[in-house]
Amino acid sequence: MTEETIHWADVIAQNVLSRGNKHTVASGITPSGPIHIGNMREVVTADTVYRALLDKGADVRLIYIADTLDPLRKVYPFLSKDYEAHVGKPLSESPVLAGAIRAIQSISSFPLLMRFIPSG
Repeated sequence: MTEETIHWADVIAQNVLSRGNKHTVASGITPSGPIHIGNMREVVTADTVYRALLDKGADVRLIYIADTLDPLRKVYPFLSKDYEAHVGKPLSESPVLAGAIRAIQSISSFPLLMRFIPSG
């Protein structure tokens, strides 16, 4: 007897499509901490489900979020000591970081995420 295997994202897509054809897949990371494997998992999981839904003909949109209201957690080695006054404040309110965040967002958000956003 031959067993058919199905990708986990296709199982999720089938389940989601049983509730209708129009959906939004949303995912995001916080830019305030170090990038780690959990960030990658978050991005890849959402993107894989999104693509599985597309493959099944769903009307689906994908949203990636960078939480700039997340607070600066500490003064990282690449920041000057001047940032000590901003620890605990949202990144979007830190003077230099807010400008950098706006610049990054205007480019199209984080390069890590851009590798996974479907083109076209």
